Amino acid sequence: MEKLDFSPLEQFSNNLALQLTIFIGVTLILGFIVVYILKLLRIPSKIASPLAGLATLYIAYKVFTILS
Repeated sequence: MEKLDFSPLEQFSNNLALQLTIFIGVTLILGFIVVYILKLLRIPSKIASPLAGLATLYIAYKVFTILS
């Protein structure tokens, strides 16, 4: 049986892994910053949780559009 040569895919997979790491890392870090700022402003958690979720989704969208 012949061995398959995956070396042409190595550059693509490394680039994809790097972009995924950047996407997840930036989204999580900025999401935590948004939650921290909302807690500093003493916004009630019933309002702060949906706001933080929407802000994190918006951040994820912007990071995705920048990376692609």
